[in-house]
Amino acid sequence: MSSESELTWEKVYEAVNNAVYQKFGEYMKDSEVEVLQGCWEGKTYPKIAVRGNYSSSYIGRNIGPDLWKKLTEALGEKVSKTNCREALKRASLKSKQQIAATEIEFPEGVVPLESGFYVERSPIELNCYQEILQPGALLRIKAPQKMGKTSLLNRIIARAKDQNYRTVILNLREPDRSRFSNLDKFLRWFCACVSKKLGIATQLNNNWDEDLGGNVNCTTYFELHLLEEIESPLVLALDEVDRVFDYPEIYQDFFGLLRSWYEEAKNLPIWEKLRLVVAYSTEYELNINQSPFNVGFPVELNDFAVEQVESLAQLHKLDLGSHGVNQLMTIVGGNPYLIRLALYHLAADNLTLEKLLEDAPTDAGIYRDRLLCHLEALQQNLDLAKAFQKVINSTEGTLIETFTKRKLYRMGLIEERGDRVFPRCELYRQYFSDRLSSLLAEI
Repeated sequence: MSSESELTWEKVYEAVNNAVYQKFGEYMKDSEVEVLQGCWEGKTYPKIAVRGNYSSSYIGRNIGPDLWKKLTEALGEKVSKTNCREALKRASLKSKQQIAATEIEFPEGVVPLESGFYVERSPIELNCYQEILQPGALLRIKAPQKMGKTSLLNRIIARAKDQNYRTVILNLREPDRSRFSNLDKFLRWFCACVSKKLGIATQLNNNWDEDLGGNVNCTTYFELHLLEEIESPLVLALDEVDRVFDYPEIYQDFFGLLRSWYEEAKNLPIWEKLRLVVAYSTEYELNINQSPFNVGFPVELNDFAVEQVESLAQLHKLDLGSHGVNQLMTIVGGNPYLIRLALYHLAADNLTLEKLLEDAPTDAGIYRDRLLCHLEALQQNLDLAKAFQKVINSTEGTLIETFTKRKLYRMGLIEERGDRVFPRCELYRQYFSDRLSSLLAEI
């Protein structure tokens, strides 16, 4: 077991607070932390009361009993004031052993549900879990590529399954282009997929009247053939909905349809069963009364904070220190994918941080494949390349056309600060500066 000198209150608090969050979905209250820290330090209730400005009786009758009950459930052993110090030691050791036993994962694609490398961006997850319980809910998860939208979406679905809800996930990058040739064909595909995933026989031919139009038929099909057939709520998660924006003949009507379902839940009880979750990078201009992107519960995934990067480094069994973490984040910011890829190679390849950062903005670095993918996309769209060159050449941010800005944001190359845009991280500025100059000089 760790020595007393190694086992600080800070380490104990982190382990115990995480255990409480995993059990109850919320962290300890400030008053509980004060009492727990006082007991860890060997103080009596009267002394803790003086420091926390509580009455001793209030701690003894209210805060204390509730705290020990909570910790007993969270830690899986009986915890009381008299044995709390030893119980907290065991919890801290168990947490340390779990971290040590975690196998390093290569950061590719969705973070599995059982993974120890998923980083919660509290209180986002808890808010989403609570919101999906609301009748007729609509959750909107917005972030550029490689920011964790699908990983969060899968966890929302898992939580819905825990509530015995029916669930369906559709990735709109999966269907072939022919499904988007017209609205009617797309909506028939949409209904057929949901039916199949629910295990309900597809009866489109019997429930589709060409004279009524696609949106009315789709709504009727959901209402009479799907929602009527199930007793529990249905969580319908749509991933990569940006793809629909590539088809002007479809997106206005389809997104208007989703908005109408959200509004129907306010009037018809049967539509309260439907809970929508949409994951996307950016939205286009839509009629304000038809857009699903200005209603419901918004969730925007941001970069990792320093504390989250430090926690990830620990999971990778790395001791970067504050200076090392700051060096890494100076180059890649808090981009989840770029951070995880760096930590993986530092841990798996015995690579030094200095060498990693030196090679990062070159074709010899660990980000080569990702950077070349972006470069190829810019080579295929010279207007986009010109706009991004303007962004990386500006030190004070710049203004660019809205449509172009959305594309660059979707790719994860820029961030917005007010009306101005900047490179999302220094890595992109360094890598693309000379390459875009050479590319555009050849035109």
